Amino acid sequence: MLKNKLKIAIEGIDGSGKTTTAGILAEKLGGIYVATVLDKDKSGRSFFDSAERTVECRMLYYLSGLWETFRLYENETLPVIYDRYKNSTLIYHQILLERSGILNSQLINNFQRISPPDADVTFLLKTNLQIIENRLERRCCSLHHDRLENDHSFLKEVNKRYEKEDLIIIDTTYLTPLEVADICSDHITKMFSI
Repeated sequence: MLKNKLKIAIEGIDGSGKTTTAGILAEKLGGIYVATVLDKDKSGRSFFDSAERTVECRMLYYLSGLWETFRLYENETLPVIYDRYKNSTLIYHQILLERSGILNSQLINNFQRISPPDADVTFLLKTNLQIIENRLERRCCSLHHDRLENDHSFLKEVNKRYEKEDLIIIDTTYLTPLEVADICSDHITKMFSI
Protein backbone atom coordinates (compact mmCIF):
# COMPACT_ATOMS: atom_id res chain seq x y z
CA MET A 1 0.00 0.00 0.00
CA LEU A 2 1.27 3.47 -0.92
CA LYS A 3 1.36 6.42 1.45
CA ASN A 4 -1.53 8.91 1.22
CA LYS A 5 -1.33 12.18 -0.69
CA LEU A 6 1.48 10.99 -2.98
CA LYS A 7 2.36 13.51 -5.71
CA ILE A 8 4.25 12.21 -8.76
CA ALA A 9 5.58 14.34 -11.62
CA ILE A 10 6.38 13.08 -15.10
CA GLU A 11 8.74 15.48 -16.87
CA GLY A 12 10.40 15.56 -20.27
CA ILE A 13 10.36 17.46 -23.52
CA ASP A 14 7.44 17.20 -25.94
CA GLY A 15 7.36 13.78 -27.57
CA SER A 16 9.19 11.96 -24.77
CA GLY A 17 6.10 9.97 -23.75
CA LYS A 18 4.96 11.96 -20.70
CA THR A 19 1.23 12.07 -21.36
CA THR A 20 0.87 8.42 -22.32
CA THR A 21 3.07 7.24 -19.43
CA ALA A 22 1.33 9.49 -16.89
CA GLY A 23 -2.08 8.15 -17.94
CA ILE A 24 -0.97 4.52 -17.73
CA LEU A 25 0.75 5.14 -14.38
CA ALA A 26 -2.36 6.80 -12.94
CA GLU A 27 -4.44 3.78 -13.96
CA LYS A 28 -1.83 1.33 -12.65
CA LEU A 29 -1.63 3.08 -9.24
CA GLY A 30 -5.37 3.74 -9.00
CA GLY A 31 -4.53 7.42 -9.01
CA ILE A 32 -5.50 10.60 -10.80
CA TYR A 33 -3.94 11.89 -14.03
CA VAL A 34 -3.55 15.69 -14.08
CA ALA A 35 -2.52 17.91 -16.98
CA THR A 36 -0.91 20.91 -15.28
CA VAL A 37 -2.25 23.54 -17.67
CA LEU A 38 -5.98 23.74 -17.01
CA ASP A 39 -7.07 25.34 -20.27
CA LYS A 40 -9.59 23.08 -21.95
CA ASP A 41 -10.20 25.31 -24.98
CA LYS A 42 -6.51 26.32 -25.24
CA SER A 43 -7.42 30.02 -25.61
CA GLY A 44 -5.38 31.11 -22.59
CA ARG A 45 -2.45 28.99 -23.65
CA SER A 46 -2.41 30.35 -27.20
CA PHE A 47 -2.69 33.89 -25.83
CA PHE A 48 0.25 33.50 -23.44
CA ASP A 49 2.35 31.46 -25.88
CA SER A 50 2.09 34.13 -28.58
CA ALA A 51 5.16 36.15 -29.53
CA GLU A 52 3.50 39.35 -28.30
CA ARG A 53 3.67 38.22 -24.65
CA THR A 54 6.77 38.71 -22.55
CA VAL A 55 8.55 35.65 -21.22
CA GLU A 56 7.79 36.76 -17.65
CA CYS A 57 4.07 36.99 -18.47
CA ARG A 58 4.15 33.54 -20.10
CA MET A 59 5.96 32.04 -17.12
CA LEU A 60 3.47 33.50 -14.64
CA TYR A 61 0.64 31.95 -16.65
CA TYR A 62 2.27 28.51 -16.47
CA LEU A 63 3.11 28.93 -12.77
CA SER A 64 -0.50 29.89 -12.07
CA GLY A 65 -1.56 26.66 -13.80
CA LEU A 66 0.78 24.71 -11.52
CA TRP A 67 -0.69 26.39 -8.44
CA GLU A 68 -4.23 25.78 -9.67
CA THR A 69 -3.62 22.06 -10.15
CA PHE A 70 -1.67 21.79 -6.90
CA ARG A 71 -4.51 23.38 -4.90
CA LEU A 72 -7.16 21.26 -6.62
CA TYR A 73 -5.41 18.03 -5.63
CA GLU A 74 -3.33 18.87 -2.55
CA ASN A 75 -5.63 16.96 -0.17
CA GLU A 76 -6.31 14.08 -2.53
CA THR A 77 -5.55 10.77 -0.82
CA LEU A 78 -5.13 8.86 -4.09
CA PRO A 79 -1.80 9.22 -5.94
CA VAL A 80 -1.78 12.30 -8.18
CA ILE A 81 0.29 12.02 -11.37
CA TYR A 82 1.21 15.37 -12.93
CA ASP A 83 1.86 15.48 -16.68
CA ARG A 84 4.65 18.10 -16.36
CA TYR A 85 5.23 20.06 -13.24
CA LYS A 86 7.73 22.54 -11.79
CA ASN A 87 10.93 21.40 -13.45
CA SER A 88 9.77 21.88 -17.02
CA THR A 89 8.12 25.22 -16.27
CA LEU A 90 11.23 26.63 -14.64
CA ILE A 91 13.73 25.16 -17.10
CA TYR A 92 11.81 26.18 -20.22
CA HIS A 93 11.38 29.72 -18.98
CA GLN A 94 14.91 30.09 -17.69
CA ILE A 95 16.15 29.31 -21.21
CA LEU A 96 13.59 31.65 -22.79
CA LEU A 97 14.67 34.43 -20.42
CA GLU A 98 18.35 33.82 -21.27
CA ARG A 99 17.52 33.93 -24.98
CA SER A 100 15.66 37.22 -24.54
CA GLY A 101 18.69 38.71 -22.76
CA ILE A 102 16.82 39.62 -19.57
CA LEU A 103 17.69 36.74 -17.29
CA ASN A 104 19.09 37.51 -13.90
CA SER A 105 19.43 35.12 -10.99
CA GLN A 106 17.13 37.20 -8.78
CA LEU A 107 14.29 36.80 -11.28
CA ILE A 108 14.64 32.99 -11.41
CA ASN A 109 15.01 32.80 -7.62
CA ASN A 110 11.77 34.78 -7.26
CA PHE A 111 10.00 32.43 -9.67
CA GLN A 112 11.30 29.42 -7.72
CA ARG A 113 10.09 30.92 -4.45
CA ILE A 114 6.57 31.43 -5.76
CA SER A 115 6.36 27.91 -7.24
CA PRO A 116 4.17 25.27 -5.63
CA PRO A 117 5.82 22.57 -3.46
CA ASP A 118 7.89 19.85 -5.12
CA ALA A 119 6.35 16.54 -6.08
CA ASP A 120 7.26 13.58 -3.85
CA VAL A 121 9.05 12.00 -6.79
CA THR A 122 9.83 13.27 -10.27
CA PHE A 123 10.62 11.12 -13.29
CA LEU A 124 12.38 12.50 -16.36
CA LEU A 125 11.56 10.68 -19.59
CA LYS A 126 14.30 11.01 -22.19
CA THR A 127 14.88 9.74 -25.68
CA ASN A 128 16.93 10.87 -28.64
CA LEU A 129 15.81 13.91 -30.61
CA GLN A 130 15.26 11.97 -33.85
CA ILE A 131 12.66 9.76 -32.15
CA ILE A 132 11.05 12.84 -30.62
CA GLU A 133 10.95 14.55 -34.02
CA ASN A 134 9.25 11.48 -35.52
CA ARG A 135 6.70 11.36 -32.70
CA LEU A 136 5.93 15.07 -33.05
CA GLU A 137 5.55 14.79 -36.81
CA ARG A 138 3.01 11.98 -36.34
CA ARG A 139 1.18 13.95 -33.67
CA CYS A 140 1.12 17.31 -35.45
CA CYS A 141 0.90 16.07 -39.07
CA SER A 142 3.44 18.71 -40.06
CA LEU A 143 6.06 20.68 -38.20
CA HIS A 144 5.28 24.23 -37.12
CA HIS A 145 8.66 25.90 -36.91
CA ASP A 146 7.50 28.71 -34.65
CA ARG A 147 6.78 26.28 -31.81
CA LEU A 148 9.32 25.44 -29.11
CA GLU A 149 8.79 21.71 -29.62
CA ASN A 150 10.36 22.08 -33.08
CA ASP A 151 13.36 24.18 -32.02
CA HIS A 152 16.11 21.55 -31.82
CA SER A 153 18.66 23.79 -30.13
CA PHE A 154 16.04 24.69 -27.51
CA LEU A 155 15.17 21.01 -26.91
CA LYS A 156 18.86 20.09 -26.58
CA GLU A 157 19.35 22.86 -24.03
CA VAL A 158 16.27 21.74 -22.07
CA ASN A 159 17.63 18.17 -22.02
CA LYS A 160 20.98 19.42 -20.70
CA ARG A 161 19.28 21.42 -17.94
CA TYR A 162 17.10 18.48 -16.93
CA GLU A 163 20.24 16.41 -16.36
CA LYS A 164 21.36 18.88 -13.68
CA GLU A 165 18.15 18.30 -11.71
CA ASP A 166 17.67 15.63 -9.04
CA LEU A 167 15.28 13.45 -11.06
CA ILE A 168 14.88 9.76 -11.76
CA ILE A 169 15.86 9.50 -15.42
CA ILE A 170 14.28 6.87 -17.67
CA ASP A 171 15.44 6.44 -21.25
CA THR A 172 12.27 5.70 -23.24
CA THR A 173 14.06 5.10 -26.56
CA TYR A 174 13.45 1.36 -26.72
CA LEU A 175 10.61 1.02 -24.21
CA THR A 176 6.86 0.97 -24.65
CA PRO A 177 4.81 3.38 -22.53
CA LEU A 178 3.60 0.41 -20.48
CA GLU A 179 7.22 -0.62 -19.75
CA VAL A 180 8.05 2.96 -18.72
CA ALA A 181 5.01 3.08 -16.43
CA ASP A 182 6.10 -0.26 -14.90
CA ILE A 183 9.56 1.17 -14.16
CA CYS A 184 7.98 4.24 -12.55
CA SER A 185 5.59 2.07 -10.55
CA ASP A 186 8.45 -0.13 -9.27
CA HIS A 187 10.39 2.96 -8.09
CA ILE A 188 7.31 4.39 -6.39
CA THR A 189 6.48 1.11 -4.65
CA LYS A 190 10.05 0.80 -3.31
CA MET A 191 10.14 4.43 -2.14
CA PHE A 192 6.65 4.96 -0.74
CA SER A 193 5.15 1.68 0.43
CA ILE A 194 3.85 1.71 3.99
